[in-house]
Amino acid sequence: RRKDHAGKHPPVGQKKSGYMAENLEEVRFRVPKGKKAVVQQAAQNKGMSVAAYLIDLIEQDCGEKLK
Repeated sequence: RRKDHAGKHPPVGQKKSGYMAENLEEVRFRVPKGKKAVVQQAAQNKGMSVAAYLIDLIEQDCGEKLK
C-alpha cells in the first residue's frame, strides 16, 4: 500500500532545506542499458550501497576523502 507523501517534499525547482541541502551535493550519471545491474552487483559483492561503492572508488582514484 502506498503512503501519501503529498506536502512532504517541496515542488520540483524549489530549494530544499535541512541537512541534505546544507551539507550534500548531488551527482548524477548515466550508464548504458544493462550496466546498472553490473554496478549494483559489484556494490553488493562488497557489501556496500551503490553510492558508498562509487564514493569508495572515487576516493581510491583521486586520493581524497569525500566523506
